[in-house]
Amino acid sequence: MIPRLPWGDYTLTLKATDNQGNWSEQASKIHFTVRTPWYATTFARTSYILLAMAVLYLAYRLRIRTLEHRQQQLKATIRSHTQIMQEQNSQLEAAQKQRTALLKTLSHELMTPVTLIQGPAEQLRNSRCETQRTQMTNLVISNTKRLKVLIEHLMQLSSNNEAIAPHSSNTWGAHDLAAVLNEQIDVFGPLMNDKSIVCHTHLDAEVMVNAQPDQLPQLISNLLSNAIKYSYEGGEMNIALTTDRIAQHATLSISDQGIGIVPDHHERIFDAEFRTETGHQFASGQGLGLSRVKEIVTQLNGQLQLTSLPDKGTCFTVSLPFTQQTVNSNSVAATVAARQEHQDKAPSILLIDDTPDMLAFLHDILTPDYQLLTANNGKTGLALARAELPDMVISDVMMPIMDGLELTQQLKRDPLTAHIPLILITANLSEEKYMRGLNLQADDYLTKPFNLTAFKLKISNTFALIEATQTKLKQQLHQHNQSVKSPHLAQTLEPLTPKDQFADNPATSAFVDKLESVLSKYYGDPALSVAQLAKEMALSERQLHRKLTSVTSIGANEYMRQYRLYRALVLLRSGINVTQTAEQCGFNSPSYFSACFKKQFGLTAKQYAKDQMTSPQI
Repeated sequence: MIPRLPWGDYTLTLKATDNQGNWSEQASKIHFTVRTPWYATTFARTSYILLAMAVLYLAYRLRIRTLEHRQQQLKATIRSHTQIMQEQNSQLEAAQKQRTALLKTLSHELMTPVTLIQGPAEQLRNSRCETQRTQMTNLVISNTKRLKVLIEHLMQLSSNNEAIAPHSSNTWGAHDLAAVLNEQIDVFGPLMNDKSIVCHTHLDAEVMVNAQPDQLPQLISNLLSNAIKYSYEGGEMNIALTTDRIAQHATLSISDQGIGIVPDHHERIFDAEFRTETGHQFASGQGLGLSRVKEIVTQLNGQLQLTSLPDKGTCFTVSLPFTQQTVNSNSVAATVAARQEHQDKAPSILLIDDTPDMLAFLHDILTPDYQLLTANNGKTGLALARAELPDMVISDVMMPIMDGLELTQQLKRDPLTAHIPLILITANLSEEKYMRGLNLQADDYLTKPFNLTAFKLKISNTFALIEATQTKLKQQLHQHNQSVKSPHLAQTLEPLTPKDQFADNPATSAFVDKLESVLSKYYGDPALSVAQLAKEMALSERQLHRKLTSVTSIGANEYMRQYRLYRALVLLRSGINVTQTAEQCGFNSPSYFSACFKKQFGLTAKQYAKDQMTSPQI
């Protein structure tokens, strides 16, 4: 046996030898094969190769999968860290935005007390009235305290990274909205006076609103500041506070007659970064205050509405829920009632003087009794008189641009302003100037220096004369109304306003003649309105109303109604029936016509027509 012989084919050659060492001549050959073991076969080797390749592939895939898993873990870690960083960055950005917004808001609010300190301080320096000095001093002290509070908020913001909300005090309580509103109106009074703005208030209730201490003053001051800032010189503001006890809501509305806001900007106006573009200029600084107003209203669970048109004015309406707690103090009601009565009933006087001290002096001594407008030259005063139609004009004679005599001439020649009484003040009254002023229909003269008591008496006596004239006119109208009951009347229509009433004032007489002429043309049109009548008279509705009230003691609507009724008298006398008369005189409804007729003349239109038919004509 041949051990450990490798597998393969073999040939074994054999020769034999005898004992003597002789070899055989022929060799024997044996062929044999050592079989290949199973693990060395080609199949096995192929399998080994395939297995090795499979192992390598699996190892590769395992490696790839391990790397992918690690990559996913790394990505997840990166995402997590990135998200954390983004959240932190967002928080930082939000905090920075809040801080910036607060700085803007506080900076904006700082301007109001600064202005309200500067203005009263200047008035305090020039004031001669002790009462006004006390009032201005209190106003300066009040706004100094407010300024101190705002500065403290700025200091808190600079030292505390978490101080990102204005007025961070969490103390909530019931605050009297009417009292706060009344206080803020007083605070902004000097700013209104500077622009000759007339403020009308209607506060019919005292109501408690749950709020933080500074929220209501901020809300009201921003609305008032905005209204004053964007009001025209010599404009009007209306402030009203009403309550709905059923809905438990208080409604505050502040409106002006200023530049207005285009409808496309109504939604964006409350954005702190937004500014409205007017037709003439770019109005800056409006967004901050209104943004704060919206924020406060939202915090108080209220509602904020805006109504505005360009050059027509703006009205902000705030509705806030109020608490059940009532106010027992009568001081606010008394103050509000006094202001309302003063503003609604006191006559208005336009003061014109180019000397600021004199203008301030006249303003001080007349403020308690009258509504006042001011102008520093005749040209401005003339424009203001035509726009506002005051009940009286008091003007200096010697002024730049337009003096008092030229002003008198312009006022008395204009039918719109001819009825306004005018008092001239001069330091040197020569006979020539005196006669010229009287020829121009100046109502009275005062020579500097003048007696204050006499000055006030001249004013009060003039208004008393006007009131007496209006009373007489009312009596004449009443007698005229009563006379229609008599069947013995001429068929012609007498003027609604007696012709001799303005015999000494040709301009006013011309105004009334024009008014009657316009009415005679349009009175049969049911669509005739005060607005159309004012347009035909080349006046605004307000000017027409004030002019008519001054010269006839009745408003435009009532004048139109009475004119139509007097026209109806002629038709009824001529035999026209009630229905046709109502239609021809511009009444939409015969029943409404009959009601107006009876109210005016004391008997029904049918009864009047019947009396005319049954009574003998003379």
